[in-house]
Amino acid sequence: MITPHEAARVTMRTQLRTAVPGTELSGAAIEKMAAEAEISVVEPGTTICSSASPTNDLWFQIEGVLKEQLWSEDDTVLTVRFLGPGSFISAAPCLPTPWGYRAAFVVHDRATIARLPRAAWLQAIQSLSPIRTSYLVSWGWRAVTRRLLRKVQLLSLSMPERVKLELIELARTVGRAEEFGVVLRTIVSDQDLAHLVGGS
Repeated sequence: MITPHEAARVTMRTQLRTAVPGTELSGAAIEKMAAEAEISVVEPGTTICSSASPTNDLWFQIEGVLKEQLWSEDDTVLTVRFLGPGSFISAAPCLPTPWGYRAAFVVHDRATIARLPRAAWLQAIQSLSPIRTSYLVSWGWRAVTRRLLRKVQLLSLSMPERVKLELIELARTVGRAEEFGVVLRTIVSDQDLAHLVGGS
């Protein structure tokens, strides 16, 4: 009988094929990452990586819901986004910033996470053509920049507009289509939504 970790590896192999559009990781690279990944089930409230403990590790989210958060110097919390299954979690957004913000990826709803050994993901990158490697690197930093730019732009809108746009984004990232609409895979409280829109 297949174990939960073996089932997670099967799911991970499928997710890795489409995790970064345009890169087309080789079958051997996907197999190596899935085979060598350190898979664990993580409880809500657990920090995956943060500015307090910089690392070169790379994680892959197989199941559950995470959130990327920022804390200002006065401990005001801003949630940048919620993440659903099939997301890479890089420590890049958690690097110390010159303007004093601290960042972290935190488990929102019980999640299955794969920690990818450095050798495995380096081999995966090396299996790509130079053009696709450049695309992958730039894709990662563009994604960080886009998220922060979007959040800054969001704060210039009225509160009803912010709430509307964040609910649409939640439906896209952690929602599933049902007969009569979209149902979120997790509970999002009033406080969670306030952290998303920069309100209280």
